[in-house]
Amino acid sequence: MLRVLLANEVGPVLLLAYTNQALDHILRAVHSAGVTDKIARLGSRCKDDVVAKFMISNRFKKSTYTKALTEMRQERVNLGKVSVRLETYRS
Repeated sequence: MLRVLLANEVGPVLLLAYTNQALDHILRAVHSAGVTDKIARLGSRCKDDVVAKFMISNRFKKSTYTKALTEMRQERVNLGKVSVRLETYRS
C-alpha cells in the first residue's frame, strides 16, 4: 500500500504504531524493501541502529555538528591569514 501511495506521489505519509518497537519494525521493513529512504522518525527511544539514523533528533545533531565543523575550518583559515600578516610585520 505504501509503495502505491509513494508511486502516485501521495504524501507525506504518517505511520503510527502502538509501541516504539512496532514502529521501528515497520520502518526497518520499509527501508530494507527499498520502498523509500525519505524517512523521519519521531520519538525518544529507538533500539534499531538502522532506524535510529532516521530519527529527527539525530539529524539535527549531525547538522549542528557539520555547521560547527565548517565554522571551525573557516576560523583556522582566518588564523592562517593573520599569522602570515604577523610574519610580514616581523620581517
